[in-house]
Amino acid sequence: GIIILSKLGVNVSAIVASLGVVGVIGGLALQDALKDIIAGCNIIMDDYFVVGDLITVGDFTGIVTEFGLKRTKIKAFDGTVLVIANREISQIKNISAAKTQWYLNIPVAYEISEKQVAKVMKDIIKDIIATKLTTKDPEYLGVNDFCDSNVNYLLLVECESKDRYVLRREVLKIVKENFDDKGIKIPYPQVEVHDGK
Repeated sequence: GIIILSKLGVNVSAIVASLGVVGVIGGLALQDALKDIIAGCNIIMDDYFVVGDLITVGDFTGIVTEFGLKRTKIKAFDGTVLVIANREISQIKNISAAKTQWYLNIPVAYEISEKQVAKVMKDIIKDIIATKLTTKDPEYLGVNDFCDSNVNYLLLVECESKDRYVLRREVLKIVKENFDDKGIKIPYPQVEVHDGK
């Protein structure tokens, strides 16, 4: 079109200069979009994560709810949603890629014998297995620590990473219910006050 106009005697130098400016502006505007698309393609090809994975980006942890070539949406357990451009995702921890083992310290008053605790732990383990969220049977490991007002007993639990928060809440609920049924108290800090007499 410019060649035809120049043949018709139109001064096209201003048009060419304008097109150059438009090209630079367009290139700058598309630069971020192209980076997002390239980063999105890399995520797909290298299988960094898929929708439904539990991931950590920076200090934000949540489940991937939406993934596109330009952006990714991650929802935390408190309902917060992070929308991040793919070009901003430089480091990812894919928590769903492996199983999680975690150790739970269960505080029990000194007055309760270890035999009583071990007996209750058998029932607790049965209830945890019944949740069907574990990848192998939990293990009761015995006394772990002596604290100021309690003895800590250790429980090992293994599950899929995506289930760890749900299972942790279930385990704590199961422990509390079993302790209440058996009359075992979970101690809390207390202060003794003496009047000097």
